[in-house]
Amino acid sequence: MDFSSQIKNCKKSLKPTKTILTNYLGEKFQVQGETAEKLGEGYSFVVDNKPDLQVARVAPGVFLSSQDPVFSLEILKENNIKSILSLGIEPDVKFPSISYFFFEILDVPEFRIAEVLDNCLDVIRNCRKENILVHCNAGISRSATIVIAYLMREENLNFQEALDKVKRIRPCVRPNEGFVKQLKEIETKK
Repeated sequence: MDFSSQIKNCKKSLKPTKTILTNYLGEKFQVQGETAEKLGEGYSFVVDNKPDLQVARVAPGVFLSSQDPVFSLEILKENNIKSILSLGIEPDVKFPSISYFFFEILDVPEFRIAEVLDNCLDVIRNCRKENILVHCNAGISRSATIVIAYLMREENLNFQEALDKVKRIRPCVRPNEGFVKQLKEIETKK
């Protein structure tokens, strides 16, 4: 019996399961074996209704968060934040006592971080003496990528050291695979 026949025989003995799948258009399907039944439509991303109010200090004067703390003057004052660097999502509420900077970054592996990296790092360097908060939507991929690059350049850390440092402070960080690849390329150019 060849290998492909062995696999087919093994599949026959597996317990059937139902899987819920959501495609990039937000269409939901229940898949079992070779059949798929459309269940409806929703979002192509996870909807999280709980605010993430953590503001993580990753280096002197440099903080990382989701977008949620950006809308709380109380939290910004608690952390003495004087500047905010927004990546991919620009806050629609701005406080007069805060300086705001925005760069369009898409959280997709194909986005070339190099196009905005130097400008982002310049903003962080110029604002860190008075505390800068770097954020994106969830504080997981885009903002984490920029903060990791900052640590690599300013503290002369390699990618893994910078990632580990940020993860110790904000465990949910997870730059997308394209950003990780680009950060590793930065490391080899040092």
